Amino acid sequence: MIHRSSLCAPIAPALCAFALCTVPAAAQDSTPEQAEIETALAPLVTFRGETPEVRSIAQRMADLGIANASVAVVRDGKLEWARGYGEGIDADTLYQAASLSKAVAAAGIAALALDRGVSLDADISADLRGLDLAQINPDGVPITLRGLLSHTNGAAVSGFPGYAAGAEVPTTAQVIMGAAPTNTDMVVISAEGVGSYSYSGGGYTIAQYWAEQVTGEPFPAIMRRYVLDPVGMDRSLFSAERQGDLPRDNVALAYNGDGSPVEGGWHVYPEYAAASLWTTPSEYALFATALMRALAGERDAGLPGAVAREMTSTVANDYGLGIGTGEVDGAVRLNHSGSNKGYKSNFMAYPASDDLIVVMTGADNGWPLVGDIGRTTNIVYDWPRNPPLVRDRLPASKGELVALSGSYAMQGNEDLVVTLEPDGSELKVIAPSGQSWNLVRIGNATWIDPADGQELTFVADTGGGMTVSDGGPVFERR
Repeated sequence: MIHRSSLCAPIAPALCAFALCTVPAAAQDSTPEQAEIETALAPLVTFRGETPEVRSIAQRMADLGIANASVAVVRDGKLEWARGYGEGIDADTLYQAASLSKAVAAAGIAALALDRGVSLDADISADLRGLDLAQINPDGVPITLRGLLSHTNGAAVSGFPGYAAGAEVPTTAQVIMGAAPTNTDMVVISAEGVGSYSYSGGGYTIAQYWAEQVTGEPFPAIMRRYVLDPVGMDRSLFSAERQGDLPRDNVALAYNGDGSPVEGGWHVYPEYAAASLWTTPSEYALFATALMRALAGERDAGLPGAVAREMTSTVANDYGLGIGTGEVDGAVRLNHSGSNKGYKSNFMAYPASDDLIVVMTGADNGWPLVGDIGRTTNIVYDWPRNPPLVRDRLPASKGELVALSGSYAMQGNEDLVVTLEPDGSELKVIAPSGQSWNLVRIGNATWIDPADGQELTFVADTGGGMTVSDGGPVFERR
């Protein structure tokens, strides 16, 4: 796979003049740590014998064509600093949290189940009235909240594209059944998948439907009562409205991978539990802090301790209920990433020290910046982290570059085509969106994207054909 989310961005001309975007340098009231993070991002990949170029957040945003971003850092359970970057962006600017919504939704659904005396391991099929269970659950397997919220109930549909401006938005039941005007397939539960991890926003939508059915309330109201209000997330809301309750004067707009604005400002997501939370890094940090406090046994944390323990207990694949639960450098790290149309985000929290960071961007190509900020924060504050990637930069001749150049289509999706062409001693990748980035040679047939660490291997066949892959989808030269 050539990687980068921009491969799936629409082809459109760049319309945003990023030179006009204003990004503050480190403010005078910044701590030394904040100033270092803002002005000297640590690269993901370094090359032996080379001094890496130091880039600030402002420079990195300009390099990547990112219009806006926002960061919040918590140390020892208290907000250390928060700042927005870009024209009109501040710490109170709302972002789509995308799949970071899942942790908040899991907390609310688990709290509702606790309140109603419903076991997370009970079969909730009887409460899914209005769904055709014969279609969505042909094998008749038990449908449990633990299975749905841990992606281990065998549910299909990994994610959702959202609905563009002016599009009709389906109900929760229509999303699950794949009925018009839904733009995704039916959420089918397979007995083969029960017990194994398979990421499913569809499963979260079934859990959402359960909550709506047992309360008779809209999902946003349920989340307001069980999570948002108790932990003090006053500006945050679950919403599938284009305007509605959203304060349009302080909302981060979404941008495609080529820098053009998403039509209508953003897509909307009726799949509330999976993707529709609007929040700020600071308010999401309130939630993550409340989760860690509840886990530590504090009674006034805003979340029940039983809910925190269930959420952070690993079910499969270093994942609990709505949250990653793996270890890094010997320490437990709670985390989740988020990807909606035009929004990319991530949070990392360390319960042992009550430290965390939340980064949000309004850009389809926001992953490199999200990674740079998170990685640098881990280094500056000496938080647990993975070792750096150090590689050897190997020379590539003009003949080698030409031999690897050309148009490559993804096997199984011939419409997804990327172009590779020489750029000095490197290979430039040009995505369908128009966004481009370079690959550096690190082995005989291995190249790396220094921005995200993705390593790709080229394989030539005896007939003169060429393929390239990162171990996932394969791209074949046409």
